[in-house]
Amino acid sequence: MAGGKIIFMALGGAQEVGASCYFLKLGENNLLVRSRLRLNARNKIRAAIQRAENFFAIIARRRCGTLADGKIIFMALGGAQEVGASCYFLKLGENNLLLDCGCGSTHGIRFAPQFNALLETPYLQDFHQISHVILSHAHLDHSAALPDFLKLNERAFVYMTTLTREILAAQLEERFAAIEQNISSVAFLQKIPLPRLSLSFHQAGHIPGAMMTLINFRGKNILYTGDYSTFPTQLVGAALLPNVKIDILILCGLHARHPNYQRFGDADFALKRILMGIYSAL
Repeated sequence: MAGGKIIFMALGGAQEVGASCYFLKLGENNLLVRSRLRLNARNKIRAAIQRAENFFAIIARRRCGTLADGKIIFMALGGAQEVGASCYFLKLGENNLLLDCGCGSTHGIRFAPQFNALLETPYLQDFHQISHVILSHAHLDHSAALPDFLKLNERAFVYMTTLTREILAAQLEERFAAIEQNISSVAFLQKIPLPRLSLSFHQAGHIPGAMMTLINFRGKNILYTGDYSTFPTQLVGAALLPNVKIDILILCGLHARHPNYQRFGDADFALKRILMGIYSAL
């Protein structure tokens, strides 16, 4: 072969049109013969891909512009079709809020909200884009994952009532110290203005310190109830709804799948028996 044999081999373009490429061995010389048509086809494909990328980039910019201008996006990260890990992402234009931040437990196994699911959406690229967390009350299925989220975003502001703050401090113990600087205590009927929206807080009943949050965004009233109660107990009064027209309602639907649900027994009487038992033991 080194003396002068000729070897030819088709690597493409044999019995077909396209991808023409041929190997030619002339003694010790090895040549690769490629068709210009293939090179031209590659260039055309690259140009088509570039045009497609430019097109989708324009669409993405337009879509993001619409979101920034005033679209409302809601996403449940936990507490949907289940009890536990209540946590909801609410995007109001350029404002990103987190409503509650709880944990759940199934057969002794703790589970938390799916925070990372947010990064798989076009609505969030970094957890630091969430500016505010609203904690409706101190029950752990609405609050226990707060330290976990603040590890992902140490700059977020957290709103809760003073009583919720005190209960949470007792429940989280040493974990509370790491998040205390992020917490701002609020009062019922207090209003907080934010860029392009405002917040106000209202008595929710349920447990001491529980609050509903009214969000006014572009003239629309959005009410997040958290857990609420329409009847008073020995510990707390009934929920007091804000006296405005509600355009969007995000509420606890614990018994929504139980159309015949009724309260059985006198909860106040049961509580009195417990308190009397404690008093007698003192």
